Amino acid sequence: MGREGNILSPVVRDAWDTGGLSQLVKNDPATATGAHISIIGHITAEELRRYLTATQMGNGFANRFLFFYVRRTKCLSRGGGTPENLSGLCAELDASLTFARAREEIGMEDEAWTIWDAVYEPLSNGKPGLFGAAIARAEAHVRRLAAIEAVLDSRDAVTPDHLLAAIAIWQYCEQSAYCIFGDQLGDPDADTLLRALADHDGAMSQTEVSSLFGRHRTAQQLEALRQRLEKWKSIRVVSEETAGRPLTRWVLLPSSIALSSQVAGSVDYMSIAKEAKGNRPAIEERTDDRVPS
Repeated sequence: MGREGNILSPVVRDAWDTGGLSQLVKNDPATATGAHISIIGHITAEELRRYLTATQMGNGFANRFLFFYVRRTKCLSRGGGTPENLSGLCAELDASLTFARAREEIGMEDEAWTIWDAVYEPLSNGKPGLFGAAIARAEAHVRRLAAIEAVLDSRDAVTPDHLLAAIAIWQYCEQSAYCIFGDQLGDPDADTLLRALADHDGAMSQTEVSSLFGRHRTAQQLEALRQRLEKWKSIRVVSEETAGRPLTRWVLLPSSIALSSQVAGSVDYMSIAKEAKGNRPAIEERTDDRVPS
């Protein structure tokens, strides 16, 4: 995608949106209708942060993917062998595919709608920074995951258990995205300033802020930076009276994404969903520290 004129990014986005793909060429363009494409990629967090550009974060390419922070659970020097129940699993998957091909739409049971109504707003609320950009399609992912759960169960409609399972998967994906992108806002000046504020006990004078950038930022640029950070609720600018001219300070807010990991865990979707369902257990809880693969 890094090559000039490469169309892979819009093609991947179209595949997620509609499944209708085509080339923008005049003579004999290749087309595909109803395409279903799965992309599974493996990469280190460091490489992902290095090569995933701000454009790809902003144009919706990144948030069409689910991010899973994973590690291996075993060290198998001689391999793990072939699962004994693979043939049975393949038969179940084939039955689910046959069931799905005969359906045009997967609905939702009334009780599942009640849960969905409760979690929709927190799922769709935007969050700042690269983390927010990476999870901006939360509600769409959860609906798709729930439909997959239903299809694997050969059900025409999403049940509360299917929806709860989908929400649990998304909860992990959202926390994974925070582990990867953390407090980065995707704005170099903003990220530089927030790190500097944290290193200066949460406050810097206007002069210190200007010096941080080597006095290479105009007053208009610093004002624009202030407005962006105040919009993201990361800082506040206060004026302090002195014997001479008032002193202007940039103060880091305790609720700043740069200081608090609560952004990743502030919304407990599962608790909201279970409360809407009536606090009845619906899915098996994990009791160990294994990371899903």
